[in-house]
Amino acid sequence: LDKSSNVILKNTSFWSFSYFGNFFIEMIFALLHPNYFTKNKVFTTNKSYYIVETQYEINDMLLVVLITRIYVIFRHLISNSRFYSARSARIAKLIGSEVNRLFVIKCYVLMNPIQFLIVCTGSFIVSTAYLLRIAEGAAYNEDMGLNDYRNYLNCAWNVIVTMTTVGYGDYYPITNLGRLVNIFVSIWGTFLTSLMVVALQNLLVFTDNEDKAFNYGKKQKQKEMF
Repeated sequence: LDKSSNVILKNTSFWSFSYFGNFFIEMIFALLHPNYFTKNKVFTTNKSYYIVETQYEINDMLLVVLITRIYVIFRHLISNSRFYSARSARIAKLIGSEVNRLFVIKCYVLMNPIQFLIVCTGSFIVSTAYLLRIAEGAAYNEDMGLNDYRNYLNCAWNVIVTMTTVGYGDYYPITNLGRLVNIFVSIWGTFLTSLMVVALQNLLVFTDNEDKAFNYGKKQKQKEMF
C-alpha cells in the first residue's frame, strides 16, 4: 500500500524500513505474558485512602499488558478491508487524498455505524471490566465492607455505569490503578456515547426515495383535509 502510494520507494524491503522496528517492539510485547518464573510473585503498591496496602501478582500485571493486544484484532480488520488496498490508494491519490487506517475507520463508521458501535462497545466493556477486576479485586477486604470487585459482573456494571456517565456510586474504585482504569473508561465512554448519537441520527435520516415518499404522503393527506 505504501509503495503504491509512493510513501516509500518501490525497492524498499521489510528489513530496511521502519516496519522492522515496529515489528521488533511488538515482539518484545509478545514476550510479556504470565509465565512460570513470576508465579506467586507479588509487589505492594502505595496505600489508598482506606489506608490499605494492595498486593498485586506480577503475572496479573503481565496479563494487563496481554489484554492490550486486542488492538491487533482491529488492525487485522482494517488491513484486510477493501478500502485499505493498493487500488484504493491509487484512486485516492488521483483525487488528492490519502488512504490510511484513519480513513478506513471513517469508512466503517459511515457505512456500518451500528455494527461498528456494537463491536467497539462490546470489546471495550469486556476488556476494561477485566482490567478493573485485576486492579480492584486484590484490594477487597470483607471486614471493611468494600465493594466486591472479584465478581466480574460487578466490574462490568461499574464500567457500563461509568461510560454512560450515570454514576450511581454503588461501586467505585479505591486503588490508584482502579481509578486510572475508571478515568480511561469515562473518557472513552463519552466518545462512544457521542458516536452512538451520531449513528442513531444517521440511521433516522431519510434517503432520497424515502424523502420523496414522505412528501408525497404528506401532500395526499393535505388534499384529503381540504
